[in-house]
Amino acid sequence: MSANMIELRKIISAVMREKAKDGGASNDEVIALLRRTHGSLIRATRDDLENVALRKVINEVAAKKSKVRTSDNLDLFDKAPKLGQLISIKVGRTVKRVPREDVGLRFLIAKYEQAITSKATNSDDASMLSALKEMAKRVGTQDISFGDAMKKLSP
Repeated sequence: MSANMIELRKIISAVMREKAKDGGASNDEVIALLRRTHGSLIRATRDDLENVALRKVINEVAAKKSKVRTSDNLDLFDKAPKLGQLISIKVGRTVKRVPREDVGLRFLIAKYEQAITSKATNSDDASMLSALKEMAKRVGTQDISFGDAMKKLSP
């Protein structure tokens, strides 16, 4: 993240805190104020802002398409929460964020099984685990990436 983007985030945070004291403001009001008072900084971060906006749109489109439809039009993930765009995977001492399409079903199933056994059962975790197991059953294996399983089940 560029220094200008970091500075813009600090300014946005300060503006929002100030507006909260005055009873709040809409996004449009905050944007108008930022353009008036920090237009040059906004212009300097235009590429970064454009990339952020594009990533947000891409993630929104991907989230809408994350529902897996089978040929009988049954949605495996209807009762399950959304699966994040990026999955955290511990590699040695570091945690890496990997696109969900590249993560194996076996890993995802194990992750949700561990989540369920390590805490009070969360219905979201149980729903996701059930959907992932059903997906693996339909594709005939857990040894496939989530993305490849989605492609295999898509009509």
